[in-house]
Amino acid sequence: VLTESLEKIKAKLADLEKRLQEKNDSGEKAIMKYLDGQEKGKKMRDAYGTIKARLDKIKAAHDPKINEYRGKLDTLRPDIPADLMEMYEALTSERRYPAFVEAIEADKKNYRCFCGLTLSQKTKSELLDNGFCRCETCRRIIYKPQEK
Repeated sequence: VLTESLEKIKAKLADLEKRLQEKNDSGEKAIMKYLDGQEKGKKMRDAYGTIKARLDKIKAAHDPKINEYRGKLDTLRPDIPADLMEMYEALTSERRYPAFVEAIEADKKNYRCFCGLTLSQKTKSELLDNGFCRCETCRRIIYKPQEK
């Protein structure tokens, strides 16, 4: 009877030892994944820093021209209808460029937007009446082409 009990205890200990080893192995795998993640994160931070420095340099090189265009826009602002300016500012705040696009003649009677959509009759009428309209798909401001 004692031998039987010892054998049962020995089997339970072996099972417990096996489960502990499995837990240890999974813990070591988790640690390895964590260390790998830290290493990748460091590389990504370094890459981000390099790219950000390049972007800052490009921005600094273009700032004078951007400020020149902003000055021109500020000069023209009083002459631009408020509703048109509001549409422009909404589009550019969403970084949707170009905000203004010329209507493309699809055929003698129809126009298309920069995005490829053929203008509906309502939008086409608005374009012809006002000289500009909004694309129903991309929301860009479409202006009437200059007569040649």
